[in-house]
Amino acid sequence: MTGKSGKKAETRGALLDAAEAALIDGKGDCEISDVARRAGVSIGLSYHYYDSKDALVAAVVERFYRRLDEAAMAINPLPAGEWASREARRVRLVVEFLFGAPLAPFVLGGLAGGPLVQAAEIEARGRYAALASENFSRARRVGLIGAETPDRLLAVQAMGGLWAVIEAALRERKRPSTQTVAEAIWANMAAMLRL
Repeated sequence: MTGKSGKKAETRGALLDAAEAALIDGKGDCEISDVARRAGVSIGLSYHYYDSKDALVAAVVERFYRRLDEAAMAINPLPAGEWASREARRVRLVVEFLFGAPLAPFVLGGLAGGPLVQAAEIEARGRYAALASENFSRARRVGLIGAETPDRLLAVQAMGGLWAVIEAALRERKRPSTQTVAEAIWANMAAMLRL
């Protein structure tokens, strides 16, 4: 990138990086003045790009979920594999990503923020539930899912369980292994779906 658009993207990226670091250090909270200092820009310039702390933290949340998309959701993690093996692998990729992301305990456990942060979180979780619902519908059409519960409700239940188990595991003093957590989540999903 060159020119003004390249500089703007660079400044936005620096602000997001600084906000993420500040949120991690602040255990889920940050101040615009600290973010601006970390990014090497003025507080006024910070507000030029993000008109409130809520808007800045919401942008960090959106970027966090885009990274999760790239790592696990928007890919076929086992192209030649059968459905259940592929989805078990996807669960493992989600767990690996979240266990490796220092911001994950705060995103999953709640960040300090207002309606924009909440909206970003609701949008991401809703999108993942919709993807899971479509995925379950395809598996049901070929006879892989035996549960009678509608796919949308199964998806909300599956994704809610996934988030809750990972959040709890991230908060453990002695964190269980990614394999242990992924296997537990997948065993619960498989039983719920009656694979």
